[in-house]
Amino acid sequence: MSETANMMPEQPENALPHSAGLEELLKNNTDYAHAYAKVVQDVKNLSPGELRAAYSAEYTSWANRKHCAKKHGVQWAASMTKFADFLLINGPIPEKTWTLDRIDPEGHYLPENIRWASKSVQSQNRTNSILIEFSGKKYSLTEVGQILEKSYDAVRMGINRGGDDYIAKLMQELAVAASNSEESLWQFPEEHREGLEQLYSNRYNQCQSRIRFFINLTRNDFDESTRDAERSTDPTEKKHLEEQVALLRTLHNGAVTELRQILARKEMRLLEAKHQALYGHIKFPDPDPDDPSQSPAAYNDPY
Repeated sequence: MSETANMMPEQPENALPHSAGLEELLKNNTDYAHAYAKVVQDVKNLSPGELRAAYSAEYTSWANRKHCAKKHGVQWAASMTKFADFLLINGPIPEKTWTLDRIDPEGHYLPENIRWASKSVQSQNRTNSILIEFSGKKYSLTEVGQILEKSYDAVRMGINRGGDDYIAKLMQELAVAASNSEESLWQFPEEHREGLEQLYSNRYNQCQSRIRFFINLTRNDFDESTRDAERSTDPTEKKHLEEQVALLRTLHNGAVTELRQILARKEMRLLEAKHQALYGHIKFPDPDPDDPSQSPAAYNDPY
């Protein structure tokens, strides 16, 4: 039996059920099992007020979702009416920014359908999320924000205020980000990588990508080796220089071809972004009444 399994507190026959989320965390996370064991002891030893103070984030999430469930006619399990019982059923929050989530967003707040989850996971899980389709993949607003280094609220408020014009801007930024990412992931040829990385770390233009640095370097070395080969009178040296020129030409042309392909894909993404912004259909749903995070909040080109 695993160490995590050994940490899981034994439950008496009349014990409260574990939520689906708690079962998953206890199964896979030894540290979390320790945290849950502390919750069990705190529920036994602390007064309701002390328990609320000790687990304020859990209490806030529990109270908010319980209120929303009542307001919108979503079933709330009777076993989770008391905060102490809810803590035993769903355990403590694993990360401070996580909140209570329904695994099936159309289901009820029952132990088998709840868990703690991040805003990103909840955004992807919502049936009424705004999704932006780009290059054959659908992105939630949280994912768009992560790619473009914007907050979820900034992206959502931008769409609410700017509509299609803002979506068009986002699509073009996604296209540029995808191309920049592809270019930045390019690596030097393996057989020359160590020496080239050393040269690259000392480059003059710190914003220059590896592939552009490599193209400039091989072009300069090609010109220099060509001149040396033309001037050389030693047959052995001349042959060596001509072989070096041929290698540099191959390396240079290969990198140029790759960069052109990257830039061509970038151009296609930009065209696709413009086309989708003009003709794509994006549904704007009403805010999820179960998610307080969707209420309005105050809210460069990589090259």
